[in-house]
Amino acid sequence: MKNAMAALALVSVCIAAGCGATTRRQVDDPADPRLVSSTVTFTTLNEGKDEKSAIAVQLLSDRNELAAEVRSAGVEFDDHTTSAPLVMSITTPVLERDVPNSRLRLQLTPDGRDSWSFDVRLTLAFSDNTQQRFGWSGVMMDERNPERTLALAGARIN
Repeated sequence: MKNAMAALALVSVCIAAGCGATTRRQVDDPADPRLVSSTVTFTTLNEGKDEKSAIAVQLLSDRNELAAEVRSAGVEFDDHTTSAPLVMSITTPVLERDVPNSRLRLQLTPDGRDSWSFDVRLTLAFSDNTQQRFGWSGVMMDERNPERTLALAGARIN
């Protein structure tokens, strides 16, 4: 009985000390801020997106991993309007230092023939409470060209 009690006490001490197969809590390094949120906004120019056409937006990391994404279907993007910000789901941690080599991929799933011309703005927020904004103007997509990949490098705006 004493041996069982001693073993139980040893296991308890080991778990409390963080050894063995316990999970570790990752602490963010303030010098290495991580992406915590991302939004994308579309300003439609003279050709809007039909309600039955869908758009998928993906942030791809510098390692070509899916970092964040959002999909919008059943929403018309009317001519000369600005959409409400679409909140992207973060799927893979991205460090702020890796952002300049990342890309934004847009995939249009048109319902038949659909042409869409727009400006797109991306806002990234980091764990150190800073933000970075990126923008592209005059992007065009249609059933013949349903995918665009935009480099973040060179697209940063204030």
